[in-house]
Amino acid sequence: MIYLFINHKEYFIALFLFAFCISCGHESTPISLSEPTLLFSVEQAAESSITVSNQGRLIYSYIEQGSIDSSFLKMVFIDKGDVSQAYDIANGEDWFVNWADFPSVAVYKDNPQHLVSYYLEKSSIGTYDYDIRIVQSTDGGKSWGEPFTIHTDKTAAEHGFVSLVPVDSSRIFACWLDGRNTKNEGHSNNEEENGHHQHAGAMTLRTAEFDIKGKLYNETELDKKVCDCCNTDAAMTGAGPVVVYRNRSDKEIRDIALTRKLKDGWTDPRTIHDDLWKISGCPVNGPAIDSNDETIAVAWYTIIDTVPVSQVGFSSDTGAHFNAPIVIDAGSTLGRMDVVLASETEVWVSWLKDLGDGDAMITLTHLNSEIGALSHYDIQETTAARCSGFPKIKLVQDTFYLAWTDCSEKDTRANLSAFVIQ
Repeated sequence: MIYLFINHKEYFIALFLFAFCISCGHESTPISLSEPTLLFSVEQAAESSITVSNQGRLIYSYIEQGSIDSSFLKMVFIDKGDVSQAYDIANGEDWFVNWADFPSVAVYKDNPQHLVSYYLEKSSIGTYDYDIRIVQSTDGGKSWGEPFTIHTDKTAAEHGFVSLVPVDSSRIFACWLDGRNTKNEGHSNNEEENGHHQHAGAMTLRTAEFDIKGKLYNETELDKKVCDCCNTDAAMTGAGPVVVYRNRSDKEIRDIALTRKLKDGWTDPRTIHDDLWKISGCPVNGPAIDSNDETIAVAWYTIIDTVPVSQVGFSSDTGAHFNAPIVIDAGSTLGRMDVVLASETEVWVSWLKDLGDGDAMITLTHLNSEIGALSHYDIQETTAARCSGFPKIKLVQDTFYLAWTDCSEKDTRANLSAFVIQ
Protein backbone atom coordinates (compact mmCIF):
# COMPACT_ATOMS: atom_id res chain seq x y z
CA MET A 1 0.00 0.00 0.00
CA ILE A 2 1.58 3.30 -1.15
CA TYR A 3 0.60 6.68 0.29
CA LEU A 4 1.32 10.02 -1.38
CA PHE A 5 1.53 13.25 0.63
CA ILE A 6 1.65 16.53 -1.21
CA ASN A 7 2.77 19.85 0.29
CA HIS A 8 4.45 18.19 3.27
CA LYS A 9 8.12 17.88 4.02
CA GLU A 10 10.36 15.77 1.83
CA TYR A 11 10.65 13.43 4.81
CA PHE A 12 7.43 11.67 3.84
CA ILE A 13 8.19 11.51 0.13
CA ALA A 14 11.65 10.09 0.71
CA LEU A 15 10.47 7.44 3.10
CA PHE A 16 7.65 6.21 0.94
CA LEU A 17 9.64 6.26 -2.29
CA PHE A 18 12.32 4.30 -0.44
CA ALA A 19 9.75 1.72 0.69
CA PHE A 20 8.29 1.56 -2.82
CA CYS A 21 11.63 1.04 -4.55
CA ILE A 22 12.68 -1.71 -2.18
CA SER A 23 9.37 -3.52 -2.48
CA CYS A 24 9.61 -3.50 -6.28
CA GLY A 25 12.28 -6.18 -6.05
CA HIS A 26 10.42 -8.33 -3.52
CA GLU A 27 7.23 -10.28 -3.74
CA SER A 28 5.18 -10.86 -0.60
CA THR A 29 1.92 -12.70 -0.14
CA PRO A 30 -0.44 -10.92 2.26
CA ILE A 31 -1.10 -12.90 5.42
CA SER A 32 -4.69 -13.75 6.24
CA LEU A 33 -6.05 -13.23 9.75
CA SER A 34 -9.15 -14.87 11.18
CA GLU A 35 -12.01 -12.85 12.61
CA PRO A 36 -11.38 -11.93 16.27
CA THR A 37 -12.90 -14.20 18.92
CA LEU A 38 -13.86 -12.53 22.20
CA LEU A 39 -12.32 -14.67 24.95
CA PHE A 40 -13.02 -12.55 28.01
CA SER A 41 -15.03 -9.44 28.86
CA VAL A 42 -15.84 -7.79 32.18
CA GLU A 43 -18.01 -4.74 32.75
CA GLN A 44 -17.03 -1.69 34.78
CA ALA A 45 -13.38 -2.49 34.09
CA ALA A 46 -10.52 -0.99 32.07
CA GLU A 47 -6.74 -0.39 32.22
CA SER A 48 -6.01 -3.88 30.87
CA SER A 49 -2.69 -5.40 29.86
CA ILE A 50 -1.31 -8.75 28.70
CA THR A 51 1.90 -10.58 29.52
CA VAL A 52 3.44 -13.78 28.17
CA SER A 53 5.78 -15.72 30.44
CA ASN A 54 8.86 -17.34 28.96
CA GLN A 55 6.92 -20.63 29.24
CA GLY A 56 4.36 -19.16 26.79
CA ARG A 57 1.52 -18.71 29.29
CA LEU A 58 -0.67 -15.65 28.81
CA ILE A 59 -1.77 -13.41 31.69
CA TYR A 60 -4.47 -10.77 31.25
CA SER A 61 -4.78 -8.12 33.97
CA TYR A 62 -7.31 -5.33 34.47
CA ILE A 63 -8.76 -2.93 37.05
CA GLU A 64 -12.39 -3.43 38.01
CA GLN A 65 -14.26 -0.60 39.66
CA GLY A 66 -16.38 -1.44 42.70
CA SER A 67 -18.32 0.96 44.86
CA ILE A 68 -17.35 4.62 45.02
CA ASP A 69 -13.54 5.01 45.10
CA SER A 70 -12.88 1.26 45.36
CA SER A 71 -10.66 -0.45 42.79
CA PHE A 72 -9.77 -4.12 42.29
CA LEU A 73 -6.70 -5.28 40.36
CA LYS A 74 -7.39 -8.73 38.92
CA MET A 75 -5.97 -11.19 36.41
CA VAL A 76 -6.84 -14.34 34.49
CA PHE A 77 -4.69 -16.98 32.80
CA ILE A 78 -5.31 -18.08 29.21
CA ASP A 79 -4.15 -21.54 28.19
CA LYS A 80 -4.91 -22.60 24.59
CA GLY A 81 -7.99 -20.38 24.53
CA ASP A 82 -9.29 -21.50 27.93
CA VAL A 83 -9.75 -18.68 30.46
CA SER A 84 -9.15 -19.36 34.13
CA GLN A 85 -11.07 -17.98 37.07
CA ALA A 86 -10.28 -14.39 38.00
CA TYR A 87 -7.59 -13.98 40.67
CA ASP A 88 -7.52 -10.96 42.99
CA ILE A 89 -4.14 -9.20 43.06
CA ALA A 90 -4.91 -6.16 45.23
CA ASN A 91 -7.66 -3.68 46.04
CA GLY A 92 -7.98 -0.28 47.65
CA GLU A 93 -9.94 2.95 48.01
CA ASP A 94 -7.03 5.36 47.66
CA TRP A 95 -5.67 4.43 44.23
CA PHE A 96 -4.76 6.68 41.34
CA VAL A 97 -6.53 5.05 38.38
CA ASN A 98 -5.71 6.47 34.98
CA TRP A 99 -6.43 5.50 31.36
CA ALA A 100 -2.76 5.87 30.32
CA ASP A 101 -0.92 4.83 33.49
CA PHE A 102 -2.07 1.31 34.26
CA PRO A 103 -0.73 -1.88 35.91
CA SER A 104 0.73 -4.98 34.31
CA VAL A 105 1.98 -8.37 35.48
CA ALA A 106 5.48 -9.82 35.06
CA VAL A 107 6.78 -13.33 35.66
CA TYR A 108 10.20 -14.17 37.01
CA LYS A 109 12.27 -15.87 34.32
CA ASP A 110 12.24 -19.68 34.61
CA ASN A 111 10.08 -19.40 37.74
CA PRO A 112 6.41 -19.31 36.65
CA GLN A 113 5.11 -19.44 40.24
CA HIS A 114 6.73 -16.09 41.06
CA LEU A 115 4.64 -13.18 39.76
CA VAL A 116 4.82 -9.44 40.27
CA SER A 117 2.37 -6.60 39.68
CA TYR A 118 1.80 -3.09 40.97
CA TYR A 119 -0.76 -0.37 41.52
CA LEU A 120 -0.63 3.39 42.10
CA GLU A 121 -1.59 4.57 45.59
CA LYS A 122 -2.31 8.17 46.53
CA SER A 123 0.32 9.62 48.89
CA SER A 124 -1.18 13.06 49.51
CA ILE A 125 -4.11 15.28 48.56
CA GLY A 126 -2.45 16.46 45.35
CA THR A 127 -4.00 15.17 42.14
CA TYR A 128 -0.71 13.72 40.95
CA ASP A 129 0.73 12.65 44.29
CA TYR A 130 0.97 8.86 44.24
CA ASP A 131 3.41 6.02 44.86
CA ILE A 132 4.22 2.80 43.01
CA ARG A 133 3.23 -0.15 45.20
CA ILE A 134 4.72 -3.49 44.19
CA VAL A 135 2.99 -6.77 45.10
CA GLN A 136 4.32 -10.29 44.53
CA SER A 137 3.07 -13.86 44.53
CA THR A 138 5.04 -17.06 45.15
CA ASP A 139 2.20 -19.47 44.38
CA GLY A 140 1.25 -18.59 40.81
CA GLY A 141 -1.13 -15.78 41.68
CA LYS A 142 -3.31 -17.54 44.24
CA SER A 143 -2.14 -15.21 47.01
CA TRP A 144 -0.16 -11.98 47.12
CA GLY A 145 2.23 -10.58 49.71
CA GLU A 146 2.35 -7.20 51.40
CA PRO A 147 3.06 -4.26 49.07
CA PHE A 148 6.29 -2.28 49.08
CA THR A 149 7.28 0.99 47.43
CA ILE A 150 9.93 0.72 44.75
CA HIS A 151 11.17 4.32 44.97
CA THR A 152 12.89 5.46 48.15
CA ASP A 153 12.47 9.27 48.03
CA LYS A 154 9.28 9.47 50.16
CA THR A 155 8.24 12.58 48.23
CA ALA A 156 4.54 13.32 47.78
CA ALA A 157 4.81 13.53 44.01
CA GLU A 158 4.02 11.63 40.83
CA HIS A 159 5.55 8.17 40.42
CA GLY A 160 4.17 6.00 37.64
CA PHE A 161 4.28 4.76 34.04
CA VAL A 162 6.09 1.62 35.15
CA SER A 163 7.70 -1.02 32.93
CA LEU A 164 8.65 -4.43 34.35
CA VAL A 165 11.06 -6.92 32.75
CA PRO A 166 12.40 -10.16 34.27
CA VAL A 167 16.18 -10.16 34.57
CA ASP A 168 16.57 -13.79 35.63
CA SER A 169 14.95 -16.27 38.01
CA SER A 170 15.71 -14.07 41.03
CA ARG A 171 15.25 -10.43 39.97
CA ILE A 172 12.85 -8.08 38.18
CA PHE A 173 13.97 -4.90 36.43
CA ALA A 174 11.70 -1.86 36.69
CA CYS A 175 11.77 1.66 35.28
CA TRP A 176 9.34 4.49 35.92
CA LEU A 177 8.69 8.23 35.68
CA ASP A 178 9.65 9.89 38.96
CA GLY A 179 8.45 13.35 40.01
CA ARG A 180 10.53 13.81 43.16
CA ASN A 181 12.23 16.87 41.64
CA THR A 182 8.94 18.48 40.64
CA LYS A 183 8.21 19.39 44.26
CA ASN A 184 9.90 22.29 46.01
CA GLU A 185 8.92 23.87 49.30
CA GLY A 186 6.00 26.20 48.73
CA HIS A 187 5.42 24.88 45.19
CA SER A 188 2.88 22.32 44.02
CA ASN A 189 2.26 20.46 40.80
CA ASN A 190 -1.40 19.80 41.54
CA GLU A 191 -2.63 21.88 38.62
CA GLU A 192 -2.60 20.75 35.01
CA GLU A 193 -2.34 23.22 32.15
CA ASN A 194 -2.19 22.47 28.43
CA GLY A 195 -1.78 18.75 29.06
CA HIS A 196 1.26 18.88 31.33
CA HIS A 197 2.06 19.60 34.94
CA GLN A 198 3.31 23.00 36.05
CA HIS A 199 6.19 22.52 38.46
CA ALA A 200 9.57 23.78 39.62
CA GLY A 201 11.70 20.81 38.60
CA ALA A 202 11.53 18.27 35.80
CA MET A 203 10.17 14.75 35.65
CA THR A 204 12.95 12.15 35.78
CA LEU A 205 13.35 8.59 34.56
CA ARG A 206 14.55 6.13 37.19
CA THR A 207 15.19 2.42 37.49
CA ALA A 208 15.79 -0.26 40.12
CA GLU A 209 15.79 -4.03 40.48
CA PHE A 210 14.14 -6.11 43.20
CA ASP A 211 13.85 -9.73 44.26
CA ILE A 212 10.94 -11.88 45.43
CA LYS A 213 11.53 -10.72 49.02
CA GLY A 214 11.22 -7.08 48.06
CA LYS A 215 14.89 -6.18 48.45
CA LEU A 216 15.89 -3.29 46.18
CA TYR A 217 19.04 -3.09 44.09
CA ASN A 218 20.71 -0.50 41.86
CA GLU A 219 18.23 2.38 42.06
CA THR A 220 19.50 4.82 39.44
CA GLU A 221 18.46 8.03 37.71
CA LEU A 222 18.59 7.40 33.95
CA ASP A 223 17.51 10.82 32.69
CA LYS A 224 17.07 14.06 34.63
CA LYS A 225 14.45 15.61 32.32
CA VAL A 226 11.77 13.65 30.45
CA CYS A 227 8.22 14.10 29.21
CA ASP A 228 5.81 14.19 32.14
CA CYS A 229 3.19 11.57 31.33
CA CYS A 230 4.12 9.43 28.33
CA ASN A 231 4.41 5.73 29.06
CA THR A 232 7.81 4.06 29.24
CA ASP A 233 8.67 0.64 27.87
CA ALA A 234 11.56 -1.76 28.37
CA ALA A 235 12.92 -5.01 26.98
CA MET A 236 15.75 -7.44 27.64
CA THR A 237 18.43 -8.11 25.02
CA GLY A 238 21.53 -10.24 24.94
CA ALA A 239 23.49 -7.20 26.13
CA GLY A 240 21.09 -6.29 28.96
CA PRO A 241 17.97 -4.17 29.53
CA VAL A 242 16.93 -1.38 27.18
CA VAL A 243 14.53 1.44 28.09
CA VAL A 244 12.62 3.67 25.65
CA TYR A 245 10.68 6.80 26.59
CA ARG A 246 9.75 10.28 25.39
CA ASN A 247 12.51 12.73 26.19
CA ARG A 248 12.20 16.48 26.78
CA SER A 249 14.82 19.04 25.78
CA ASP A 250 15.20 22.56 27.13
CA LYS A 251 13.62 23.75 23.87
CA GLU A 252 10.60 21.42 24.40
CA ILE A 253 11.60 18.94 21.71
CA ARG A 254 9.96 15.68 22.79
CA ASP A 255 11.37 12.86 20.68
CA ILE A 256 11.80 9.19 21.62
CA ALA A 257 15.02 8.33 23.43
CA LEU A 258 16.76 5.11 24.43
CA THR A 259 19.27 4.07 27.09
CA ARG A 260 20.94 0.65 27.55
CA LYS A 261 22.60 -1.06 30.47
CA LEU A 262 25.92 -2.55 29.41
CA LYS A 263 28.69 -4.19 31.44
CA ASP A 264 30.15 -0.84 32.43
CA GLY A 265 26.80 0.78 33.29
CA TRP A 266 24.01 2.74 31.62
CA THR A 267 24.66 4.53 28.36
CA ASP A 268 23.90 8.22 27.95
CA PRO A 269 20.33 8.67 26.64
CA ARG A 270 20.14 9.32 22.91
CA THR A 271 17.33 10.05 20.48
CA ILE A 272 16.33 7.16 18.22
CA HIS A 273 15.39 9.55 15.41
CA ASP A 274 15.31 13.35 15.19
CA ASP A 275 11.61 13.93 14.56
CA LEU A 276 12.02 17.38 16.19
CA TRP A 277 8.48 17.43 17.58
CA LYS A 278 8.24 20.63 19.57
CA ILE A 279 5.29 20.65 21.94
CA SER A 280 4.79 22.58 25.17
CA GLY A 281 2.68 19.86 26.81
CA CYS A 282 2.83 16.11 27.17
CA PRO A 283 1.01 14.24 24.35
CA VAL A 284 0.41 11.16 26.58
CA ASN A 285 1.58 8.84 23.80
CA GLY A 286 4.77 6.94 24.59
CA PRO A 287 6.77 4.31 22.67
CA ALA A 288 6.60 0.51 22.59
CA ILE A 289 9.52 -1.90 22.30
CA ASP A 290 10.10 -5.59 21.66
CA SER A 291 13.36 -7.49 21.24
CA ASN A 292 15.09 -10.80 20.89
CA ASP A 293 18.76 -11.42 21.58
CA GLU A 294 20.13 -8.77 19.18
CA THR A 295 17.21 -7.24 17.27
CA ILE A 296 15.07 -4.40 18.63
CA ALA A 297 11.90 -2.89 17.19
CA VAL A 298 10.55 0.39 18.58
CA ALA A 299 7.18 1.85 17.55
CA TRP A 300 6.17 5.41 18.34
CA TYR A 301 3.87 8.33 17.53
CA THR A 302 5.05 11.81 16.63
CA ILE A 303 4.02 14.90 14.69
CA ILE A 304 6.14 16.15 11.80
CA ASP A 305 5.19 19.38 10.01
CA THR A 306 1.71 19.28 11.66
CA VAL A 307 1.12 15.72 10.37
CA PRO A 308 0.54 12.91 12.93
CA VAL A 309 2.85 9.97 12.19
CA SER A 310 3.18 6.40 13.45
CA GLN A 311 6.49 4.74 12.66
CA VAL A 312 8.85 1.89 13.55
CA GLY A 313 12.62 1.82 13.93
CA PHE A 314 14.84 -1.28 13.85
CA SER A 315 18.20 -2.05 15.42
CA SER A 316 20.24 -5.20 14.78
CA ASP A 317 22.86 -4.50 17.48
CA THR A 318 20.80 -4.30 20.73
CA GLY A 319 20.05 -0.61 20.24
CA ALA A 320 23.50 0.78 19.47
CA HIS A 321 22.29 1.94 16.03
CA PHE A 322 18.88 2.33 14.38
CA ASN A 323 17.86 2.48 10.75
CA ALA A 324 15.69 5.27 9.37
CA PRO A 325 12.16 4.71 10.69
CA ILE A 326 9.49 3.09 8.53
CA VAL A 327 6.28 5.13 8.45
CA ILE A 328 3.14 3.09 9.03
CA ASP A 329 0.63 5.90 8.75
CA ALA A 330 0.85 9.65 8.32
CA GLY A 331 -2.31 11.68 8.61
CA SER A 332 -4.92 9.39 10.20
CA THR A 333 -3.08 7.90 13.16
CA LEU A 334 -3.81 8.53 16.83
CA GLY A 335 -0.79 6.54 17.97
CA ARG A 336 -1.22 4.48 21.19
CA MET A 337 1.03 1.84 19.68
CA ASP A 338 2.25 -1.61 20.62
CA VAL A 339 4.77 -3.85 18.86
CA VAL A 340 5.59 -7.56 18.60
CA LEU A 341 8.83 -8.77 17.04
CA ALA A 342 8.06 -12.05 15.25
CA SER A 343 11.57 -12.61 13.83
CA GLU A 344 14.74 -10.67 13.08
CA THR A 345 13.00 -8.97 10.15
CA GLU A 346 9.25 -9.41 10.76
CA VAL A 347 7.27 -7.19 13.13
CA TRP A 348 3.61 -6.55 13.94
CA VAL A 349 2.41 -3.17 15.18
CA SER A 350 -0.95 -2.15 16.59
CA TRP A 351 -2.15 1.46 16.45
CA LEU A 352 -5.32 3.54 16.52
CA LYS A 353 -6.64 4.86 13.22
CA ASP A 354 -8.78 8.00 13.41
CA LEU A 355 -12.12 7.39 11.64
CA GLY A 356 -13.54 10.83 12.46
CA ASP A 357 -16.54 11.84 14.60
CA GLY A 358 -14.88 10.39 17.68
CA ASP A 359 -14.55 6.88 16.28
CA ALA A 360 -11.35 4.87 15.85
CA MET A 361 -10.14 1.52 14.54
CA ILE A 362 -7.57 -0.70 16.23
CA THR A 363 -5.33 -1.52 13.28
CA LEU A 364 -2.61 -4.14 12.96
CA THR A 365 0.26 -3.61 10.51
CA HIS A 366 2.64 -6.33 9.33
CA LEU A 367 6.12 -5.06 8.42
CA ASN A 368 9.39 -6.33 7.10
CA SER A 369 12.43 -4.33 8.18
CA GLU A 370 13.91 -4.58 4.67
CA ILE A 371 10.73 -4.12 2.61
CA GLY A 372 8.53 -1.90 4.77
CA ALA A 373 4.83 -2.11 5.54
CA LEU A 374 3.33 -5.22 3.93
CA SER A 375 -0.33 -5.19 4.99
CA HIS A 376 -2.78 -3.36 7.24
CA TYR A 377 -5.63 -5.15 9.05
CA ASP A 378 -8.59 -3.40 10.66
CA ILE A 379 -9.15 -5.46 13.80
CA GLN A 380 -11.62 -3.79 16.13
CA GLU A 381 -13.76 -0.65 16.13
CA THR A 382 -13.47 1.49 19.24
CA THR A 383 -13.64 5.11 20.31
CA ALA A 384 -10.94 7.72 19.97
CA ALA A 385 -11.72 8.93 23.49
CA ARG A 386 -9.20 8.50 26.27
CA CYS A 387 -11.38 5.90 27.99
CA SER A 388 -10.47 3.38 25.26
CA GLY A 389 -6.94 3.40 26.66
CA PHE A 390 -3.93 1.76 25.03
CA PRO A 391 -4.66 -1.51 23.18
CA LYS A 392 -2.00 -4.18 23.78
CA ILE A 393 -1.01 -7.17 21.62
CA LYS A 394 0.91 -10.41 22.16
CA LEU A 395 1.73 -13.20 19.72
CA VAL A 396 1.84 -16.81 20.94
CA GLN A 397 2.77 -19.21 18.13
CA ASP A 398 0.21 -18.35 15.41
CA THR A 399 -2.36 -16.59 17.62
CA PHE A 400 -2.60 -12.88 18.39
CA TYR A 401 -4.15 -11.69 21.63
CA LEU A 402 -5.57 -8.18 21.87
CA ALA A 403 -6.35 -6.38 25.14
CA TRP A 404 -8.73 -3.49 24.50
CA THR A 405 -11.40 -1.38 26.19
CA ASP A 406 -14.90 -0.70 24.96
CA CYS A 407 -16.35 2.40 26.58
CA SER A 408 -19.49 4.49 26.34
CA GLU A 409 -21.48 6.84 28.55
CA LYS A 410 -23.19 3.82 30.15
CA ASP A 411 -20.48 1.21 30.49
CA THR A 412 -16.77 0.48 30.28
CA ARG A 413 -15.66 -3.06 29.47
CA ALA A 414 -12.21 -4.62 29.53
CA ASN A 415 -11.89 -7.18 26.74
CA LEU A 416 -9.51 -9.85 25.52
CA SER A 417 -9.82 -11.06 21.92
CA ALA A 418 -7.87 -13.61 19.88
CA PHE A 419 -7.30 -14.00 16.14
CA VAL A 420 -5.23 -16.50 14.23
CA ILE A 421 -2.69 -16.11 11.44
CA GLN A 422 -3.98 -18.32 8.62
